[in-house]
Amino acid sequence: MKNRIHIFNSLEAAKEKEIQDIIKQSPVDRLRQTVELILRAYHVSREDLKNRTATRKIRIITTG
Repeated sequence: MKNRIHIFNSLEAAKEKEIQDIIKQSPVDRLRQTVELILRAYHVSREDLKNRTATRKIRIITTG
C-alpha cells in the first residue's frame, strides 16, 4: 500500500478512513504489526527472543 497524505474535513471522516484501512488489512498482518510494536515498546529484538531459555517462571517487574 502506498503511503499518502490525506486531508480530512473532520475527525469523524479521518476515523472512518482509519477503520476502513484496518478492516482491509489481513488479521495476520495486524498481529505481526502488534508483535513488532510490543517488541519495540519493551526494547526486545527477535534475536533476543530466540536466545532466551525457558525458565518456567513468571517475572513481574514493577516500577516506582
